[in-house]
Amino acid sequence: SLGTLLQDAYTQTTGPLQLDAEKLRRLTTEFDRVRAPLETFPIARTEIFFIAPHNRAKNTGMPLSIVLNPMACTGCGICITSCPEGAIAWGEQTPERNVVLAQNWQVQLSLPELAQERIAAFIDADQAETYSNRLLQRSAYHATLGGDGGKTGNGAKTAVHLLTAGAEAIMQPRFKQHIDKLKRLIADLEAGIQGDVSRTLNINDFEDFTRRLSGLDGQQLSVERLAELVGDQSNSTTVNPEKLRRLSELVIKLKQQLACYEQGAAGSGRARMLLVMDPGTTAGGSNTYPYNPHTQPWVCYPPGDVTRLAEGLISGIRHSLKEEINQCRAAELELSGTDYRQHGDRLASAVDGRDFTAAEQALLPPVFVICHSGSDIRQDLNRLSPDGYPVKLILINQQGLTLASSPAAAPGNINTCYPDMLALAQAGVLVIQTSIGHPGDLIRGVAEIVNHSGPALLHIYAPDPQFSGMAQDLIIDQAALAYRTRAFPLFRIRRQDEALTLLLDANPDPTADWTTRALAVREASGQETTLETLLTVADWAIRETRYQEHFNIQPQGQVHEEMIPLVDYLALPHAERENLQPYIDVINDKQQHFIAVVTPAMAAACATALTDWQMLQSKAGGAVAVSESVQPAAAPVMPAPDQAAANLSAYQNLSERLLELCGYKQDPEFFKQSLRQFIVPDEQQTEPNE
Repeated sequence: SLGTLLQDAYTQTTGPLQLDAEKLRRLTTEFDRVRAPLETFPIARTEIFFIAPHNRAKNTGMPLSIVLNPMACTGCGICITSCPEGAIAWGEQTPERNVVLAQNWQVQLSLPELAQERIAAFIDADQAETYSNRLLQRSAYHATLGGDGGKTGNGAKTAVHLLTAGAEAIMQPRFKQHIDKLKRLIADLEAGIQGDVSRTLNINDFEDFTRRLSGLDGQQLSVERLAELVGDQSNSTTVNPEKLRRLSELVIKLKQQLACYEQGAAGSGRARMLLVMDPGTTAGGSNTYPYNPHTQPWVCYPPGDVTRLAEGLISGIRHSLKEEINQCRAAELELSGTDYRQHGDRLASAVDGRDFTAAEQALLPPVFVICHSGSDIRQDLNRLSPDGYPVKLILINQQGLTLASSPAAAPGNINTCYPDMLALAQAGVLVIQTSIGHPGDLIRGVAEIVNHSGPALLHIYAPDPQFSGMAQDLIIDQAALAYRTRAFPLFRIRRQDEALTLLLDANPDPTADWTTRALAVREASGQETTLETLLTVADWAIRETRYQEHFNIQPQGQVHEEMIPLVDYLALPHAERENLQPYIDVINDKQQHFIAVVTPAMAAACATALTDWQMLQSKAGGAVAVSESVQPAAAPVMPAPDQAAANLSAYQNLSERLLELCGYKQDPEFFKQSLRQFIVPDEQQTEPNE
């Protein structure tokens, strides 16, 4: 603990001093007052935050402390199972322990917040996992609070927490920089006013100055009145009353703007983001007033026209921001000796912010439209246009893989859990697919969509333990397994004109079809061995009870000649799969080895997921990270008829899943019409009467 560390330091310091008993007693009494609150405060000397920085530069290492708020803990256990170092463990809740936890929590809140530049040293743009270190910023981590009525352990709450924390970490430094600018402008304007007045007043002529002041008749001496008093003096150095009025008005406006950024109506300063939320997004109750977890302005609104609402909010924010920017520009013009009224061309006038500088544009807080994959958001998706408003659409996917026998699936439907986002990558629209199982990649995605000047779509996999049928403390592991098994790949895609840029770098082994894992197996003899296997979508699905009927678990010794590993089964041509039974290797909690035979529907879903993954790989050129643009060939070679039909069929399946996820299937006629537009090239589309 920190108290123990301080005690050791105190002993080592006072020992050589050889103080007399009375002086040592008084000093120890004073020291104990400092040490007592820190006696149980936990700290750790870690490789990342202490040892490595200290080795690079002495005394730059920082101890890490993890504390728990006993008033907000719901006992979901997610923090325990998701911590790779096992730093958190279950403990019996006793009154004594709660007192200690509450005391440690108060100590943590009283400590100075870690500086942004210190945090930035632990973030590597090429390593997505390091972006989770942004959560070390206490105010960013607390962008979403507890105490709401949402479902315990629901992945959607984690997704919203990481979303708001990432945005808070980005917007706070921007606002801090603007606050510093406002303070500088105010100080310079006030110094200019003081300088003009000092140069104008004849301090040696006290009789004349007293006579002028006596004419106020008890009135308050404002800057405007002072300008009138000194403006009609007959000496050669006179002040410009109109200029004094302009400067004083600017000072008042800038101070009002400064108060908004520092305090605001609620005491937390200017809003760093706005949330427009689907009522069903965060699992019931977390959007109810006043018991909600949000520290920033939010509104619940049904999907469909929610993007229009977001556009209206952005328009209003831009109008207010334009006025604030013009106040700053006017102050800068006046400080340069220019009457800002004579240079209206240098003030912002466009209502869409086109004449904002990059720094000014960065002050526009992001507006997040948060929906879930079951919502009808087709109208919202259609409004994502590079020429439109910079709406950030957040699509939270809690369903994952759905099969025909699943309650959420339509009859006869086999649907992988992610859409073909390439169809949404319009020019200027940033599309990112991520998961709460990779917090660093999710926070990096938030940073990219906030920094992107146009509209963006962030698709997040955030499982619901009740829907999936699994323990709530396993949702982070399950969300991580989703991208490791290619059930929900991570990617970022942007299109500029006809050029495509796609990144798969956050996925493990991005050039391979499947990733590997090592299973620790305990033989009947008690000896432990390691079994190397390939991870497939079935390895992810078997952990959820909603898929139980798609697996037949058998002892490993019952494998016969018609059984074949699922990976090998998927590699065979369709004609050679008949009568074969694909299976995967599994172990139980006692590390005993079993096999799980999968149903044809599950095998087909795995095959579809593999096809989708290979499609992404082909768009990325099979590279770990594609930074160059992929241009369409000038004279493409047409595939053979059979291959062309297969390609069209695969594209049709991907497009159909995309449209269904976006809610188009709720209108069958419109669904067919839209699907035809997605699948058939423009030159092949004809009117029915043709």
